[in-house]
Amino acid sequence: MQTLDVLMYGQRTVRSTIDRYTPTDWDRIALGVWTAKDLLGHLGAFEVRFADVLATFVDAPRESDLMDADPRTFNDDQAAVRKDWPLDRVMAEFLDAHERVMRHAKAIAPEVWREVGTISWCTRCTATSASTTRNWEPCSRAARPRVRLARAPR
Repeated sequence: MQTLDVLMYGQRTVRSTIDRYTPTDWDRIALGVWTAKDLLGHLGAFEVRFADVLATFVDAPRESDLMDADPRTFNDDQAAVRKDWPLDRVMAEFLDAHERVMRHAKAIAPEVWREVGTISWCTRCTATSASTTRNWEPCSRAARPRVRLARAPR
């Protein structure tokens, strides 16, 4: 896997979508009960947490306490925290966190990215069984500096 490419193209996809939004689009329901702004807030929070996880690999400081947040309620909790933020603040958090993700990701050696378990996956943190749905999410509890876990069962 070309990690930097995945991160770059993922960000490009999100940006190409949100760059087309008009001011009224941000208040429309985009996913379940979340507006487009709520969804971007969730993505921003997740990106902040991901940057903090990657920081542990490059001996950089964590910039939030989101790695300690309850993974079972993380999505809704963090969307709620950002609900009343102005769009500019939500957008800035998302963009700034992605810059930090890329900076840390570039500093991690390619051979580390290739190691099984570098970014671990955990079925305990998802609402549904990963063994039947393959709906896996990165586990903030399992992300520890330089800890490698065995490959997840298929």
